[in-house]
Amino acid sequence: MLKKILNKEVKEYKAKDVMTKNVITLPPSESLLKAQSLMTKYRIKKIVIVEDDIAVGIITIKDILGFVISDQTDREMHEIPIAEAMIKRLVASEKNRTLIECAQIMAREDVSSIVILEEGAQHSDKLKKLSGIITSSDITSFFGERCSGMATVRDYMSYPVFTIAVNEKISNATELMLKHHISHLVVTGPGYLVGILSETDLLLLTLAFKSKTLRSVYENNLILFHSSKKRNLIEPALATIRDVLTPDPTIIEKNADLADAAKIMIRQGISAIPVVDSLEEDKKDPPVGIITKSDVIKALSQ
Repeated sequence: MLKKILNKEVKEYKAKDVMTKNVITLPPSESLLKAQSLMTKYRIKKIVIVEDDIAVGIITIKDILGFVISDQTDREMHEIPIAEAMIKRLVASEKNRTLIECAQIMAREDVSSIVILEEGAQHSDKLKKLSGIITSSDITSFFGERCSGMATVRDYMSYPVFTIAVNEKISNATELMLKHHISHLVVTGPGYLVGILSETDLLLLTLAFKSKTLRSVYENNLILFHSSKKRNLIEPALATIRDVLTPDPTIIEKNADLADAAKIMIRQGISAIPVVDSLEEDKKDPPVGIITKSDVIKALSQ
């Protein structure tokens, strides 16, 4: 199968060639804690929600983070059903749609995954039987293997880079990610690169935000988003950005092949790489951009 796929032209690939068929799913009645646990166990960022074998929604790390910090109840995560936090509008396609068309849909809808339904299913509200899923990791892996020489990192990197100081509060990082709809922050010290912080890193702390037991040892009330409508959250006194960031991150120069960046992300299990002018410069110089799996999706879509 692999040799057959590698002999295809890029434009000939279809969703069924790349999609993940064994999709991890949960019913909407399951708890956020269960969703978080599965994400951590399988190193994934989203779970398709199904009911009677029909796809009815999706929940991502960002959905969990957003819900947890805005929820004004005292419920813990095992008490909150997924139905309250999931996204009910599915971005979907059919398995015989070309991969480039799927990438175009993902780029247009600004999503990191697309649910693949049985043939003809997306045309009916009553027929949404799940066939598979294509994620940003699937697209990135494909791009790394099949699209060498098609684009440079410079062509698709995101800039300016959203940064946060290493001594900032974790809640400030969460607020910044949700406000700008981003999944990564470059962490800086006084004039140098310290590391990178992802939404996956923050997922490890969401349980603390909703645990009555753990909240009892926190200090300093903080109202996220500076809104009187949001309930007070307790800033974890013992946890800092330094504790959860990925230090000394891999960097890449802006003139590198985008396919090489894609290979690095897949090989190292990361979703973003800070971009510098040249690898010959001091590695701690501030990055000029950042390349993510979402940027790879945009490249394939074009």
